[in-house]
Amino acid sequence: MKEFLNQSGNIEEELTRLQLKYGVHSIDEKLHKELSELSVFVNLDLHTWFLSFLDQEQIHAPVSRIFLKRTYNNDHTPILVLIQLLHFLDQEIQEESIGLKIGSYVLAKYGGVLGHLCLSSENFGEVIARFHKYYQLMFEGFRLQVIIDDTQMFMSWDLIKKLSDVFAGRRIGCIFVDLCVSSLFSIASRLFNHQYAIHSSVVLMGKAPENVLAYQQFFRCPVSFGADFPTVTMPLSLLSLPINVCNDKLKLLVKIRLQAEMNMHPVLMTDHFLHEFQKVLLCALHDNRPNINYVAEKLALSRANLQRKLQERSLSFSELLDKTRLKLAKMYLEHNNLPMTEIAWLLAFSDQTAFSRSFKRWTGLTPIEYRKLLIK
Repeated sequence: MKEFLNQSGNIEEELTRLQLKYGVHSIDEKLHKELSELSVFVNLDLHTWFLSFLDQEQIHAPVSRIFLKRTYNNDHTPILVLIQLLHFLDQEIQEESIGLKIGSYVLAKYGGVLGHLCLSSENFGEVIARFHKYYQLMFEGFRLQVIIDDTQMFMSWDLIKKLSDVFAGRRIGCIFVDLCVSSLFSIASRLFNHQYAIHSSVVLMGKAPENVLAYQQFFRCPVSFGADFPTVTMPLSLLSLPINVCNDKLKLLVKIRLQAEMNMHPVLMTDHFLHEFQKVLLCALHDNRPNINYVAEKLALSRANLQRKLQERSLSFSELLDKTRLKLAKMYLEHNNLPMTEIAWLLAFSDQTAFSRSFKRWTGLTPIEYRKLLIK
């Protein structure tokens, strides 16, 4: 990590050098301005996803690889960064259906809490319901609409500002849409181990490509083009089908984490900084690194700046860490099938004794005593 941080200051310089060497240019200024003004973020592990694609396909793409370092250890990426990355890849790879190919490499686990929520569902209907309800945990600033009739379900999505207005017919807009739709398809298909046809039809933006057959073979259904926003149609018969990756323990832990994260959603919090801080703090606990330096790094702040922002709100890092741990601890202790050692690990304590000591300091009770009270 230290080595990466030492090198990060040279990323821009190296990027400029490689762009000149290989003749790869950035997106135009007008689109750059449009995207930078949108409050749209992608909460995905783009670094692991795209690096896996490049490595497994054995693609050199030096400009894209150096630019991809911007997303390292960051699961909250502005849409501008993703579009710029796709723009570089499009020039370096020069493949018409590049969005589909990248989308085929996505895994549900790259989607953080929403991805794990899908993996912990019992059937496909539950996956779609959760995806619809919590979509903004993965794509902030998007709208997802689900309409159901007697035999089919229609899913369509768009930015707060219409995709067709933002991209104005540019090829990069079509690549982005292809990536989004193919990603959803790939995640859903893997939940069934690729046993079923997921879509009845797919409608995409932009003019039809030369090789429409590649799209039809990928989605395994009719594909049309020229829409203002993408739409997929699915048969209702899929909704009752069980998925093949459900795990009871994972289901429980994801449910608790989701509940904690949704309680800190921007809709419920007016302070954007505190919302971002709490999200990062949850990740820090999950990564077993609940310290101020790690949180400051994830927020792109110095330790001093982070402390100053908290002091302005009459808060301290240790106070918020304790409150977050206590809140999660109480939620975990409600479930008797979670042993104390595992709860201590989930809260990033060194061992069960350290967890018990802290919990008693917060509540006056040991975790075992608290759980017994809940049972009574």
